[in-house]
Amino acid sequence: MKKALLYFSLLLFGQLSAQNILSPNDFLKHNIGEQFTPHHQLVDYYEHVAENSPHVMLKYYGDTYEGRPLILAFVSTPENLAKLEDIRLNQLRRTGLEVGEVDEDMNFAITWLSFSVHGNEAAGSEASMPVLYELVAPSNERAKEWLENSV
Repeated sequence: MKKALLYFSLLLFGQLSAQNILSPNDFLKHNIGEQFTPHHQLVDYYEHVAENSPHVMLKYYGDTYEGRPLILAFVSTPENLAKLEDIRLNQLRRTGLEVGEVDEDMNFAITWLSFSVHGNEAAGSEASMPVLYELVAPSNERAKEWLENSV
């Protein structure tokens, strides 16, 4: 009973939090495309979405030469994010790069979206914010379906 109550509470909290996800245009002091978004505001937006959505997990993996944080955003269902390492290993087994039995029940598409690697390529980082928002927006039923079977 306690587990069921805890699960329901987490589910309800996740639903309530998801309602607090702001679009990039509502979060930033400008609309996407009107001006360049500084790196710290881009990171702030990703942190905002991760804090308010159970569908996003951020991983900091280093700093730029100028000391700016480098982040990866994993987007999927909370259940898939909880078994992210298992999904990764299963994919490696599928390709023969990891030894072991392939779990056919863990057949997820892994999509890598790289929104530029150079600081002076603004279009990629600008485009990343609306894409992230659309993937986790509570009203986007189609994206919810995608996230069931993908990371």
